[in-house]
Amino acid sequence: MAELSRKKKFCFSLFATLFFYLIFELVISTFLYAKNLFSPPVDLWFLENSGKTVQFDPIRGYKLTSLPSRFAKVSFGKVEYVGTFRGNSQGFPDRDDFFPPHGDSKKTRIAVFGDSFSAAQYLQKNWLDQVEDAARQKSIPLELLNFSVDGAGLANWWSILTRLVQPEHYQIDGILFAVYPGDLRRTFSIAEHRGYQHHMFARVPSWDPNQWPKTLDQARLYLKQRGGYILSSENFEKALQGKWRPDTKPYWRPFIATESGILAKETFVIVKKWIKKWFHISTPSFSSFEPERRELIEQISRFSETNNLPVFVVRIPSQQELLEKSPPPDDVVHFAKMLNANLIDGSEAFVGLDKKEIQAQFFKYDGHWNQSGSDRFAAFIFRIFNTSACWDQSLGPRR
Repeated sequence: MAELSRKKKFCFSLFATLFFYLIFELVISTFLYAKNLFSPPVDLWFLENSGKTVQFDPIRGYKLTSLPSRFAKVSFGKVEYVGTFRGNSQGFPDRDDFFPPHGDSKKTRIAVFGDSFSAAQYLQKNWLDQVEDAARQKSIPLELLNFSVDGAGLANWWSILTRLVQPEHYQIDGILFAVYPGDLRRTFSIAEHRGYQHHMFARVPSWDPNQWPKTLDQARLYLKQRGGYILSSENFEKALQGKWRPDTKPYWRPFIATESGILAKETFVIVKKWIKKWFHISTPSFSSFEPERRELIEQISRFSETNNLPVFVVRIPSQQELLEKSPPPDDVVHFAKMLNANLIDGSEAFVGLDKKEIQAQFFKYDGHWNQSGSDRFAAFIFRIFNTSACWDQSLGPRR
């Protein structure tokens, strides 16, 4: 009975604390909302004249022109990073121009498909460039063709491979998919900045390529404003200095919770885990891809088999997966099996790091890794490519 009494007292105290907090939160937040005294939004994206750079493309989803435009991420009023959108000769985020014919017959040429972690134009140097530089220092003839599309995944990879690489007869020696959580669930992603004041983005709600937009007019039917303010150079500089902020209508939000970090991403993760454990909720296990998505993967597999190309599936872990020491997601494992690919677990690049050291590999608020995290991952990938097992007859020039 004494134990039960303690539990009741605890529950009552918890309930009373939450009740008075909610009342106080409601009063304070409503007052600040009415007086328009809220601080700026937590996350802000600024893009400098990006209409000259980010343009819809029916094959890539969108292409990057060679005209550079800067972008910045501001979190809690502080600039987390400033990057530059710029495309190469083929409209992709590669620092080097590349073309279908092989420029150097001695080089091993690998086509890499990834998302923002591989495009990574918010960094000084992405992991692909870092691997190429390391290979050059070791006199290893390696070229990585960066076909990554920021914000995209499986559907865009299929489109680029079957509608660009294949028909234009790119001479490649292997294929690498750098897969971040959720990439394999992403349908065809499109974007457009010309004539807009905001980042316009969409994922077409279908795995059927026949349903994807082929013209800009068709793409406009799907495009939605996804934050991101397209600014003049003058206002972009002011935004970086904190002298410009969007003139948005105030919206009500729980001020104490947002400003104190109670509603921070880490808190949600902890609460979610606690709820799952308390109520014995289990995450449904992955079974298989639906037919239309499976067909795209099978076409990728047929392309690699027909051309005798080795395939690598590299798992790019999220910060939370690293902190929880999670194994590769089931869909990534299944994806690799369907492609008869070598599965490389990128989380091994961060083995031995404690919680604070892992967090130091990522931006504080943005979900991406920082330069340190990207470089650590690049060093790991280079060690894989630098092993004798990798440079055998299964991976080498095919001309």
